[in-house]
Amino acid sequence: MQVSRYESPTFSLPDAEVGRIGTLLHDDGLVLLPTEACWSITCMLCSPVATQRLYRLRREFRMPFAAEVLVSDLDMLRSFVPQLHPRLETLLAYHRRPLSIYIERHTGVPPILQDDQGRAIFRIAPDPLCRQLIESLNTPLATVFATLDPAKAPLEFGSISSSILERMDSVIGLERAQELQGIPVLIRLDEQEKEFIFLRE
Repeated sequence: MQVSRYESPTFSLPDAEVGRIGTLLHDDGLVLLPTEACWSITCMLCSPVATQRLYRLRREFRMPFAAEVLVSDLDMLRSFVPQLHPRLETLLAYHRRPLSIYIERHTGVPPILQDDQGRAIFRIAPDPLCRQLIESLNTPLATVFATLDPAKAPLEFGSISSSILERMDSVIGLERAQELQGIPVLIRLDEQEKEFIFLRE
């Protein structure tokens, strides 16, 4: 497992490091990094091998949170959710804290990252590091929160189980200065009632 340490006030990677991590992700790697929410295991959404690795890891350790699709912005989200409801779009445009949304009608998400009803969870990444990786790869990241405990968000690297760390191909972001915000709120829109339903607060 490779570990990268660097310091940056905006928490972005040097170009050489972006290239290295990009190559690793292209080669079906799993990378542990801090998102704006908490420490997460990530891989390329478009890699069948990597998403299968992520799926097996979740199953083996009975990780409590479902996989999410991390996109860089609303435009990338629309490419996977062409019929994004205007209310969801408005909420995402103005919401400033981590927010995950359950989407029923989408395209391009591997079945193993969907629930048993075919729904997938999406989140727009406000974090510069995640956006930098997604934009350099030109594809979303599949991600799972790096915790085995449903009541404990992995806000610090030291809280992550050694069982998870042993399976990672690389770790980046150990020198992150910004405070992580915790497990995101998860909502879905009841289109008939036109109300937001909170599935995780």
